[in-house]
Formats: sequence, C-alpha cells, structure tokens
Amino acid sequence: MTYLLRKIAAVALIAMIATSCQKENAVQPLDGTASNALAQGQVAKNGSLLARAIGVGDIAQVRNLKSDSIIPPASPAPFYYSLSTESKVSAVSASRALLLNGYFNADVNGVNGFTLGYIDAATLAYGSITAANAVANLTAAPNNKLGYNSATAGWYNYFFNDNHKVLPVVGRTLIAYKVSGATVTEIYKIKMLSIYKDMPANPTGTEPIPYLSFDYQRLQ
Repeated sequence: MTYLLRKIAAVALIAMIATSCQKENAVQPLDGTASNALAQGQVAKNGSLLARAIGVGDIAQVRNLKSDSIIPPASPAPFYYSLSTESKVSAVSASRALLLNGYFNADVNGVNGFTLGYIDAATLAYGSITAANAVANLTAAPNNKLGYNSATAGWYNYFFNDNHKVLPVVGRTLIAYKVSGATVTEIYKIKMLSIYKDMPANPTGTEPIPYLSFDYQRLQ
C-alpha cells in the first residue's frame, strides 16, 4: 500500500509540473491600458509580433516596424497599418488606417476614410492633445499624406548634405481621425520617432533602414 501511494503521489507531481509549464509557455493576454503600454518589438512568439486591440486611452509603442522587401534607392514594398489593432494588415482589411509607402516607407497616407493632419508644439504639445482639441487645432495634410517636409508639410526632414539623414520634424504630432456621417468615430495622435533600426538617439545616417518606430495613443 505504501508503494502504491508513493507511485500515485509521483504521478500527481509530474502532472502538476507539466500543467505549470504549459501555463508559462502559453500566450498571455495583453493588457491594453495606458499604464501598461506594450512595445511590439518586445513581445513576439515564433518571430511574429502579437497584435492587440487598441481602445480609447490606450498607448502603443511600435518599434522596428520593417517592410519585407529591399531598401532605397529602390522603394520598399508599401504596406497597410491598422491603428486599432496595432498591426500590419491587408489592403482590404476593414481596420486599415494608414498606408506606408515611398522611400523608407516613410510616406504616411490616410486610407479607408481616415484623414491626416498635424499639430505643432507651438500650438499644442503632444501631451496636451486630447479628443476635445485635436481635430479643431490640426492643419490638414496636403493630399492626405505626410512624408518629406519640403515644398509641402511632412513629418520628417531629409538632410542631403549630412549623410542623407532622416530626422523627425521637432514637435510635430500627426493626427489621424475617421468620420462616419457627421460623427468623428476614431482619433489617434502619433509621434513619429525614427526610420533607423533600434531608434538611435543620434543617428549617423548609416544605420539599417527602414525600421519605423513611433508612439501613438487612441483619443476617441
């Protein structure tokens, strides 16, 4: 009897260890609150980034978002991005909001009913932009696109004589919003950070590109 009890206890212990390992290896639910911002580059399984639903107030930190093709001088393959699911999506996805194309995939285009604009810090700093003041204070993006800040407004400056560096326009916040009928249904504020891998603080222009990094928050 003693031997039988020991055998049963051993089997129970093995089962408990196996269950514990399964829980540790399982994909854990993602907390989408503003106080628990999730960096996509830090959460992956089998090499694939995990998407999540972005609710009002949630903060997204996107790091090293890369296209799947060659880099300039040829243009990378364009792709669509869903702000509401924090992920790349197909060209027919109902949640697509932005098209990233052009050199460096750095041309941000509003699609699927989304309108783009921008607000400079002289008007409102990023932290002061809310659902109540975003649309009223923005400047509309020419042709619903923000890319190279030259003859038309954009989000990045290109320094031809300084190793072709690409740097964000200081203090400029992108606004993407969607209207259904006469009602604004979604508003996002976006802070573009870098096109360089791992987002160096002082890029030299020689780092791998294009690896887009940006922060955004859903306001409505």
